Amino acid sequence: MTDADAELRALQSRAYGRDADITRDPEAMRRLADLEAPQPVEPPVAVAPPSATPVTAAKASSTAAESVESGPVRRTGPFDPHPRTAWIALACAAVAVAAAVSASVATAVTAAARPVEPGLVDTIAVDPGADWWDALGERTDGSVLFEDWYGLTFVRNEGWSEIDDQRCLLGVPTETVRSASNGFTAIGMECSAGAFPASLQIIVDAGQPAAVRDRFPEGTALKFTLRGDTVEVRADSQDG
Repeated sequence: MTDADAELRALQSRAYGRDADITRDPEAMRRLADLEAPQPVEPPVAVAPPSATPVTAAKASSTAAESVESGPVRRTGPFDPHPRTAWIALACAAVAVAAAVSASVATAVTAAARPVEPGLVDTIAVDPGADWWDALGERTDGSVLFEDWYGLTFVRNEGWSEIDDQRCLLGVPTETVRSASNGFTAIGMECSAGAFPASLQIIVDAGQPAAVRDRFPEGTALKFTLRGDTVEVRADSQDG
């Protein structure tokens, strides 16, 4: 991690973390805006193949005269079945340069078009002392409850899928599931797929717990990603 990355992570924690205090530090807010601004992509510099040195009419006449005096001249042209090695090398070099420039342009365009995922604003740890709720059904090996996060609780359960080594992430309003006996309302549930971790995405609205709406304005997009014993939280506003 570079110094800039570390500084960005620290400022994001002050801006979006549970103990956010960056609003009292205008200089830190300006620095965070600078670090989060997308960086411009430098266009690749095209490399032109070497051009032939121009020959003046006087020099051409002098060269032709010297050739006549020294003996017969072997004519070379577009129909010569034995092109010179130098021209072959020059043609190969031009093709190689064109291919390199094309690859550079394609890479630059792809990098510019790829969307940047919003930055990490918080992490949620496992709650080792949490009791398993009956409303969640049977608890399987590896299933855990995470700490309450602004009125939301996330559950990792490895027994909700028939696929081996697949982990599922469930998000529920904490108070709803605590008072439920036969069922409850969830904000969503997703499972991992191969190398891709389980993740949930929501938009903050009136249906979310009051603590979430107090922390994030309505319309803010939140993404929760399961990373082992941690849930990563990312935020992005619709007007951003």
